[in-house]
Amino acid sequence: MLVASPAEGLIYYYTEGAASAAGSFQGYGRVPRAVRVVDRGFRQEAPGIYSARFRVPESGDFVVALLLDDPRVVHCFQFTAKPDSAAGTEPTSAPPELTMLTEARQFKAGEEFRLQFTLRDPTTQTALADIKDVVVLVVQTGGNWNQRLAAEYQGDGVYEMRIRVPQSGRYTVLFSIPSANVGLDQIPPLALQIAD
Repeated sequence: MLVASPAEGLIYYYTEGAASAAGSFQGYGRVPRAVRVVDRGFRQEAPGIYSARFRVPESGDFVVALLLDDPRVVHCFQFTAKPDSAAGTEPTSAPPELTMLTEARQFKAGEEFRLQFTLRDPTTQTALADIKDVVVLVVQTGGNWNQRLAAEYQGDGVYEMRIRVPQSGRYTVLFSIPSANVGLDQIPPLALQIAD
């Protein structure tokens, strides 16, 4: 069961028979007012024929592991995803190169600071301009605080994000670009030190 708690800004996850929550999900700065569960399980379309819809992040060879409890079935099978010809472009094999323009890596807690960076195509080295969905995730190392931000394009290939963290410590800044299928683990992260 999933329970939204607007006052705490959390969504709690309960398992059957448990007296307390098994875990929780943060709202990333938003107040969770409701929960909608999306079922991506298999559905029976005809006798003996089941199907499921899902999206793969890029073209290539994949392995699907299938596990059924009753009757007990464990089976793996492969499939190949081809590039989406309707999109008009093939996905790039490498993520953009990010270069930090802000040299400072130490800032004060509670004060807003700005980080500027550029993005370049790894093959042509041309600046990637005016990308609307550069997402930045700031995570406290060893803590539970995090904040998701959108970087703003400033012109001349420069992007900027404004960050304010509540307390001192070490923080990691992760970058993603959903429209280019670039996840948080594909661009090298940035380490920050926040002082009192």
